[in-house]
Amino acid sequence: MNYNLPSPEEMIKQLGDLINKRNEKERLGDFFNNDYFSEFRKCINNEVSEIKNMEVKRSIKGAYLSACIKRYKRNIVKDYILKIALIEGLDLTQRIADLFFIECLGRSVGEFFLNEHFSGLQYKENKLTKIKRTSENIVLNPVKKEEVKGIIAKYKNQIIDSVEKIKCYFYEAKLY
Repeated sequence: MNYNLPSPEEMIKQLGDLINKRNEKERLGDFFNNDYFSEFRKCINNEVSEIKNMEVKRSIKGAYLSACIKRYKRNIVKDYILKIALIEGLDLTQRIADLFFIECLGRSVGEFFLNEHFSGLQYKENKLTKIKRTSENIVLNPVKKEEVKGIIAKYKNQIIDSVEKIKCYFYEAKLY
């Protein structure tokens, strides 16, 4: 009988492929699905209706609505940053997070927000862990900056599409 057995190299390669499939990193699409956005939609509808029912001047309502949409856009990008950091094994600093916000929203979100959400995060054992740092690198070296920009470029369209989706939910809720 003639058996077509793979060579030892092919067997090792097949075994490696199986292990890689099993250990495949979680994808963004698994996290940012319709259920995730439906939760945002519910929150947006509730908050917009509360603002509309407030008994204040129309200009003040407009300011509240403007602040509301900025907060939702900022929070969706924050969720993406944290998830991307897990997928890519990225140690987040405030400057790296700020680079994400600047690239995706076109502006920084402010030192207070960055400090509150991105201070001292390090990727360890497939999760982001808060660590105490005596000092955090304020300036990114050019190599790290290019690496981060490559990661941002990889996910930027998906992040921007999600921000646009949230804006559409918001403006839809605002009209009704």
